[in-house]
Amino acid sequence: INNAGIILIENDTTFETVKPIFDTNYFGVKNVTKALLPLLRDDTPGGARVIVVASRAGQLKCLEKKEYVKTFSDKEHLTEEVVDNFVNHYLKDIANGSSKEGDWVDISSAPGPKLGRPFETYAISKVAIITFMRILHDIFFSQPGSGKKINFFSCCPGYVSTSINTNSGGSSVEVGADTPVWLALHSPEGDSGKFWAERKVIDF
Repeated sequence: INNAGIILIENDTTFETVKPIFDTNYFGVKNVTKALLPLLRDDTPGGARVIVVASRAGQLKCLEKKEYVKTFSDKEHLTEEVVDNFVNHYLKDIANGSSKEGDWVDISSAPGPKLGRPFETYAISKVAIITFMRILHDIFFSQPGSGKKINFFSCCPGYVSTSINTNSGGSSVEVGADTPVWLALHSPEGDSGKFWAERKVIDF
């Protein structure tokens, strides 16, 4: 279970402040997951499990860039390179100052306080990691001879009261941990690659 996640505290959106968000929430999670895959055992009932704690902020309905909604809805042509290009496109827009608040994400969809650009950056990182988990699922389940049986899940813990939101969330840490722990111990067969909340599959 990987719960790596940071968010901008101040509404100071520059390449230097935004890049560490993606190094942690997307590139870091992706690279650690890929490095650990060869070590996972698949002799447990149902196979090994990889769970990434994401967010409803990463649902496609939050994206304002409709070309990416279309791209990420086309599972047949999704690749790691496509997701990397999506992230790098956003970082390039931040670096050259061509993106205004709301260009990439519907800020009004933020849970709790309206965090502006910090929420946008966080949401983009979560779109990326949810999509990457779907890609890993397709690699391991759709290609013959891929070897180990590994299940891949992303999930939203809800708006949990932690330091990432200055303890403004309405749910406890115990409630937030319920779905990822349940997926690790009791995930149902046939639902790898999907996005979860409250122990149920929800729309990506």
